[in-house]
Amino acid sequence: MGVIRYLTDAGIPVPEAVSIIAYGDFPAAGFTVPSITTVALPLLELGAAAVDELVAQLDGEPPRDLVIPDEPRLHPRQSTAPAPTRPTLPL
Repeated sequence: MGVIRYLTDAGIPVPEAVSIIAYGDFPAAGFTVPSITTVALPLLELGAAAVDELVAQLDGEPPRDLVIPDEPRLHPRQSTAPAPTRPTLPL
């Protein structure tokens, strides 16, 4: 939200000149102007897998890589737009 505020105050339009995507979906994302596109993570599954792995290691098992089957989900909102065909900001 701070980035959108800063860009707007600087006269840089969101999403016309810059698209904004936040990592982790949060309730306020849908209520800002413009609303913020987010990538939601499967937090419940991540937490459960982390606890299971911690318990396994406390039981003497070696650390291992974990794969969470649920993919992150994109929630497109108003803070993103297609890339312009030519640069709109001075380089």
